[in-house]
Amino acid sequence: MPSHPHLICSATFYCIFVMCLASLPCILLIPRTAIDDNLARGFVPEQDKLTNSSHQAHTDTEHSRNSHHQSESEDDLKPTTKRDHLPSFELSSPPVAEPPTASYWQVFAEGQMIVFCLSVFLFHLSNAGTLPLLTQLVGSRVEDENKKIPLAVLVILIGRITTVIVNWIIAKKVHSFGRKSLLIISFIVVPLRGCLCAIFESEMGILLALQILDGIGGGVYRVMHQVIIRDLSRGSGRFNVALGVVMTCDMASGALSNLIGQVLAQNLGYSAAFTFLAVVGFVALFVFGCFFKEPRPSENEQETRPLRQSRVGAS
Repeated sequence: MPSHPHLICSATFYCIFVMCLASLPCILLIPRTAIDDNLARGFVPEQDKLTNSSHQAHTDTEHSRNSHHQSESEDDLKPTTKRDHLPSFELSSPPVAEPPTASYWQVFAEGQMIVFCLSVFLFHLSNAGTLPLLTQLVGSRVEDENKKIPLAVLVILIGRITTVIVNWIIAKKVHSFGRKSLLIISFIVVPLRGCLCAIFESEMGILLALQILDGIGGGVYRVMHQVIIRDLSRGSGRFNVALGVVMTCDMASGALSNLIGQVLAQNLGYSAAFTFLAVVGFVALFVFGCFFKEPRPSENEQETRPLRQSRVGAS
């Protein structure tokens, strides 16, 4: 072991600080025109078209009115009066009005957003505390102090590499299947992983392999939860509000999961901690599977989905 382990911990935080500074120029390089504010807020393109068409109609009316006045002035052959010396003012076209924004209550009035927030809370209450417990458990099974940190890194890497692969697959299939049918994979995998961790507590190889399930559950969730939030908040202009509420449930339940998991592991053992987290995962699966309805996809996706199905059937 190194003689100054606190230097390693300090270097970790310094690296985080440097990476945060390095991300700022990347954000500034994004061109302003590449961001559609209305789409980012959850408005549908049809609302923008209606707004632009109404603005265009107003502009055409003003143009025809100005041309009519101009033709009358050209035909007017009366001598010049004092009225001709008065200053003339041109009417400028009004700015494009933003689509109406829904109230905060309307975003959650239908109840599906509340059900989704509750499902996310229970999901992360079951999932977030499993990785730290699993890392500690793997480290406690090794007597050599020099191998504990590499094993902990390996536990994390297996899950993260699997997450990247699953993200790539789900991103290609997100418009071919239902949102609920894809996200429910995460809700099935999480309690299954907790049960297997409790059963194979002493098997090092199986515990490492179970991190593949962590990557599958996390990979599907990372893609699908934002897609579902977009579907539930479409046309309201409150996408960021809905995303913030869901992320609050995510972070709060994650902190609570770590607290409960560590307390149970310290007093009752790792098997009890994994069992409790698995039970919470089954509750999350029940809530999401029974009470959450399939979100309505956008019109473009509804048009393209039958085409893809017909291509698959023809092949």
